[in-house]
Formats: sequence, structure tokens, C-alpha cells
Amino acid sequence: MDDPIERLSSWPQALEKINTDQADEYFAPLAEGKWSKAAMIAHILFWDQFFLEERLPFMVKGAALSRLSSDDVEELNQKAWDYAHSGIALKQLIGEAINQRERLIHYLEDKDLSTAFTIGGKVLSLEEYTQSEAEHDEHHIRQLGPPANVKSEE
Repeated sequence: MDDPIERLSSWPQALEKINTDQADEYFAPLAEGKWSKAAMIAHILFWDQFFLEERLPFMVKGAALSRLSSDDVEELNQKAWDYAHSGIALKQLIGEAINQRERLIHYLEDKDLSTAFTIGGKVLSLEEYTQSEAEHDEHHIRQLGPPANVKSEE
């Protein structure tokens, strides 16, 4: 497996390339009934916060964590969407997302990634959980795409 912490670093790297002068593109839905790019950024921000504050402290050897209900997932996703469309500036949203990810990475650097626990009865290691988060990132990085939103090199 690739280093999951290194893989998590690709999210802030992708965000740093966004040209915040083209914010309108980020707040418009990708298509009818779809999320905006800003909402996707907030989505990762909120899930990073959940991972850092609500999961990691309890991911200890042998711990049995409960699975989130679909209502809990939907509620967190809705909060992220609402935050992204609350009037926050794209630059601020990106800064918060980068900062939250850096906090998460810093916390993980001191952890034993082989630590095993269960979530909803499924045995996982912290490495597997983190790899899953990195795959989730990669899905959203592809959605953000390489449009004409990349900062020019000056």
C-alpha cells in the first residue's frame, strides 16, 4: 500500500492550485441537482474535522466504534453544503480546508497505523481507514478537475 499520510497530502496540494479569482465557478453546481466545487471542498473539510475529532481519539487497539447512520452522514454533508454556500469567500474556505487537513496529517504522523479496531463489526486498521479517506479525496480531486482554475506561475 502507498503511504496513506502521503496520499492525504494530495488534497491540500490540489487546493493550493485553485485560482480564487475564479470563485464563481466554484459556487455554481457542477450540473443540475449536483453539488458545487465549493461544497465539495467544505465536504472534505467537515469530514476531516469528524475524522480528527470524532473518530481518531477512539481508534485504539480493540475498540468497537459504531457505524454512522445514513441520517448522520446526510446531516454532516448538509452542514458542509450550507457552510460552503453561507457567503464564505473561496479563499477562506480553501485556507480552512488546508489547515484542517494539515492538523489531521500532523495527528496521524504520531500514530501506529497498524492499530486495529472495528466499525460496525468490520475490523479495520488505522492505515486502511486512512487509505479509504485518501481514495475519497482522489474522487473529489477528479471532480474539481484541471479547469482554467489553476493559478498561473508568476
